Amino acid sequence: MTMLPGNGSLLLPKHQLHPDQHGNSGVSYAAQAPFLQHQSIRENILFGSPYEEERYEAVLDACALRPDLKIFEDGDLTEVGTRGISLSGGQKARVALARAVYARSKCVLLDDPLSAVVSCRFCGHCGYVLLMV
Repeated sequence: MTMLPGNGSLLLPKHQLHPDQHGNSGVSYAAQAPFLQHQSIRENILFGSPYEEERYEAVLDACALRPDLKIFEDGDLTEVGTRGISLSGGQKARVALARAVYARSKCVLLDDPLSAVVSCRFCGHCGYVLLMV
């Protein structure tokens, strides 16, 4: 992938769109202004991809979503939007980032997806930086 100077365009060679030996292909994207559907948190992360428990659990850890899910009575099955709960800006950002990470893509484009996250702290237990709002 190459960024072209001046206009912010990206050049993505065709071979990067074809699946590799692990089934990864294409591009996933995490926007600065997260887009969430009126579905469960899990469905927003999977975004039509098949559920793979081990991968899904690793993504929840990597995107620091576990503390958020503990707050919700239904965990990741909590509905978001008009019929469900409202998420904070940081929670929306982490769900959108988890969607991009969970997708089986060769390239992940991040357009400042953590701009809504107010602070972070290092977790000595797992070695991740936990993103907090």
